[in-house]
Amino acid sequence: MHPPSPTQRPARQEKAHGNPRAWLLALLALAALAALAHWMPHPKAPFLEIDPEGNIRIAPWREQKRDKAIDKLRKAEQYALFAIENGKYPCFSCQNEDSIFLHKGEVWKYGVTYNGASIRYGRKLSTMKVEYARQFVGSLLECREEELRKIFDYPILPENATRTKPLIRPPGNKLDQ
Repeated sequence: MHPPSPTQRPARQEKAHGNPRAWLLALLALAALAALAHWMPHPKAPFLEIDPEGNIRIAPWREQKRDKAIDKLRKAEQYALFAIENGKYPCFSCQNEDSIFLHKGEVWKYGVTYNGASIRYGRKLSTMKVEYARQFVGSLLECREEELRKIFDYPILPENATRTKPLIRPPGNKLDQ
């Protein structure tokens, strides 16, 4: 074996050190890709975006959807469904029967919605033979409190208290809550 000439470098030594300029370019390219990935929204997360200061934030369409949902919670209504004619109505509170006779104007159900009668029931009210009456407007919590008071106080309503078999809740309410 002859020692390498001064103009000839060993191949192993060149691989070990590499070209400093190539390393610098590779490092800059990686930094550029990382910055680009940071500044562009994730392709699988279109609900995120980067603001001008470089902070990740929720996309405006998603913020609007959130705000609309929160606003709905502030504009609820507690309602009652009343019988519009004398007759048999479905009864979810009856112990041994699936229907009950109601007189016109008697409560069939108490409920809460933030969509109003037209969206909550559509055209079904007439086929159900009931009339929708808004009784209280407020936040969802306030309306739920009103609804629960009325459901739990239903047994003492004269229309129920005079029945042979009083009901624990209105015939159209399946549960206390």
